[in-house]
Amino acid sequence: MADTKKKPAGKPTPLQIVKNKFGGKEALAKEIAPHLIRKEGESQEDLVKRLKGQSNTVLLHLYEVNQKIAKLGGREKVADEILKKYGHATKGVDKDYRARLLTYSSARLLDMLKSSGRKLA
Repeated sequence: MADTKKKPAGKPTPLQIVKNKFGGKEALAKEIAPHLIRKEGESQEDLVKRLKGQSNTVLLHLYEVNQKIAKLGGREKVADEILKKYGHATKGVDKDYRARLLTYSSARLLDMLKSSGRKLA
């Protein structure tokens, strides 16, 4: 006889989260795509196609990073905060460094912001 009892519900899998929260991988990829830095010459559709090839875990991570960046006011505000924490904002000559920061991924910016607080605290 087959055991017909349901197993206790544990932590949902990334696939379950994507399906329940976004309706599918394509919808999540379309939501993430505008917030990512595209390769030179890459269209929005190409980026979405590339994102659909990623795992659900990676897509959820990208979504969470973009949500954190949005809560902090966007990539530019995060870059400005990093400049302030390292003492570069008052000099006014670090426009090139700020431009360089804006080329970094959102995850790297968050990591730099987090580590700048540890180093200077």
